[in-house]
Amino acid sequence: MPDNNYQVMYSGGHERSIMGTQYGFWKAAAVASDQFERMVKKGEIKAGDFRVLWKSEPFPVESWVLSKRVAPELRERVRSCTYNFRFPAEASRLLEGADRFVPIDSDKAYAPVRFVLEKNRQP
Repeated sequence: MPDNNYQVMYSGGHERSIMGTQYGFWKAAAVASDQFERMVKKGEIKAGDFRVLWKSEPFPVESWVLSKRVAPELRERVRSCTYNFRFPAEASRLLEGADRFVPIDSDKAYAPVRFVLEKNRQP
């Protein structure tokens, strides 16, 4: 349990947490696996230098939300622009071939996040 079995500290970012763990600033860190894997692909770290203790089910790593108070016409323009945008080739390569944003079912897609939150609640 957080703050019971270990002290919670915030590094200011996943990359900083990964590097801080590698250089011994802390013993472990909770990080986004996609960020970890991108750093491996870019040659910034070696996967073999780390031991993964647990992985959640995958969930969306980037998302856009828009207030319902935004005018419907503008909301539709933002949605259209977002879904028509294509990532640059280098970004797509680092994202395992993903080249665009796609609509999701947020209840289903974020179920792993809710699971982790529930398991880490203080009694």
